[in-house]
Amino acid sequence: MKLRDKVAVVTGGASGMGEATAQLFTKEGATVAIGDIDFEKATAVASRIHHSGHNARAFRVDVANEQEVQSFVAAVVEAFNRIDILVNCVGVGAFRAFEETSLEQWRRSIDINLTGVFLCCKEVAKTMISQKRGKIVNIASTIGLCGAPYLVPATAAKHGVVGLTKALAVEWGKYNIHVNCICPGATLTPPFLSLGPKYRADRTRRVPLGRIGEPMEQANAALFLACSDSDYITGSIICVDGGVFAMAPGTSESALQGKL
Repeated sequence: MKLRDKVAVVTGGASGMGEATAQLFTKEGATVAIGDIDFEKATAVASRIHHSGHNARAFRVDVANEQEVQSFVAAVVEAFNRIDILVNCVGVGAFRAFEETSLEQWRRSIDINLTGVFLCCKEVAKTMISQKRGKIVNIASTIGLCGAPYLVPATAAKHGVVGLTKALAVEWGKYNIHVNCICPGATLTPPFLSLGPKYRADRTRRVPLGRIGEPMEQANAALFLACSDSDYITGSIICVDGGVFAMAPGTSESALQGKL
């Protein structure tokens, strides 16, 4: 029960890593506010959590809309009196040649992947600052640490999330607010599973641990950063990617298999 009696906000909690995080946090004793633009799916997740004997409530929110974020955070505070943890888990991405990317597509990626994190951090911090404590976990991506072809808008946005995390950790340390970032590698979420079998197989062969990550493995990292075990960690970026980012550039698949 690492999060006993804590109140956690998880955006993007209707599926994938966000859903896994909401489930894990409630099992560890937290009450979780699940924020998602898909209210129907968020409600279904909250219902499953209730049926398992834990506490969660669904809220509809478009994280790219400032007024909706303000209303969402205010509703959570009204319902639960405080916010101890924020996990920003909303993310979008689409494979597309950069020269074919429209301004509208660029703005959508920045608005959801980066501005949404900014807005949620800003609103939740008002409560955390008054409490003089809080844990914020931003979910970025390994493409926030390197360049990804055909994912330029998402790459730029995720780099922004990494930078935002570091800056807020420094600025809000005086309030005892910890701000950290997880950079997941390929994970078995709906977007990854929607990709072609050849692409999925190619990605798997490039992972030193030899498999694609599970959503709950990302949630476990979020739990560590959200609980007291990480009370002297802030501004850190943790790759949860099976060792991909540790690998030397140009490492061949045969080298990974020891066939030199």
